[in-house]
Amino acid sequence: GAARRASSFNEAAAAYYQNIGPRRAIRDARGVLRQDIARALGRAEKLRGRLEEDIRESGKDEEAREMGECILRHIQEIDPHASSFFAEGRREIALDPRYSPSENAQKYFRRYKKLKRLRKIAAGRQTENGRFLDFLENLLFDADEAASVQEIIFLKDTFDKSGLGSRQRDKKKRPRRKKEAAAAISPFRQFSAPAGWRIFVGKNAAGNDVLVRKIGRAGDLWLHAKGMPGSHVLLRGPEGGEGAQPPDAALEMAARLAARFSRGRESGKVSVDCVPFRRLRRPRGAPPGFVTYTGQRTLIASPADRETLEESASRGEG
Repeated sequence: GAARRASSFNEAAAAYYQNIGPRRAIRDARGVLRQDIARALGRAEKLRGRLEEDIRESGKDEEAREMGECILRHIQEIDPHASSFFAEGRREIALDPRYSPSENAQKYFRRYKKLKRLRKIAAGRQTENGRFLDFLENLLFDADEAASVQEIIFLKDTFDKSGLGSRQRDKKKRPRRKKEAAAAISPFRQFSAPAGWRIFVGKNAAGNDVLVRKIGRAGDLWLHAKGMPGSHVLLRGPEGGEGAQPPDAALEMAARLAARFSRGRESGKVSVDCVPFRRLRRPRGAPPGFVTYTGQRTLIASPADRETLEESASRGEG
């Protein structure tokens, strides 16, 4: 039939992948997403290098201030047209002969203020860039874990909305596509744990974000594999039992699930951070699923095996 222009990336992708085999569809969709993420990672890595250089350069701010003060202390000794002078232990200080010693001192003070501003700005951008690097590493992990084309399209949408990919221009179509994606894919898994406890496991960055923004409660425990991409995990007690301490078996199961749904799942043991949900913080402007926390304890867990997953899922809602 006649070719029809798709109204969005999601529509075009869905139409394409419907016409090829499921395995090839997943492989091709994953490859496209990985290329997008790899390009964004490359840009973020270059930016990290530039910011590190800015921070190194800004470390010379105190030196600039000291030079300005040194000029003022020895201003009577300096030739008005000198290009440098030695003072205080034969230390050479460069001067611009077009300007007076006093004006040279003011130039050093201006440089001092400029470098201080640079350090503050670079440090802030370094923090933000670090968050996006973590987000991209997690998104790569999510892409490798995705089991369907629909999940990969959902990840692509998450990537685009992060500001790192190409944004869709059709504002009228996006809300409908967003609702369709949300309806088609549950963003997290649920498992039943011993003694009536429940466990929620994010499926990807967007699912992790849903757990933090909409599902988590003050009495929950939050778990995550330490220092590596993986799912957010919430451990929740029975209704009416807020504030209760989880039984060891429930806490162990939650830690094993955090290990299983992480990049460390092939390891024999994984370090898993555990912290009360109320201690999580979502920095303003951070990418989906990014949190900071303090006061955690670290558990050592063996990743849950397939039998454990099937058994716990059969008892729960996931």
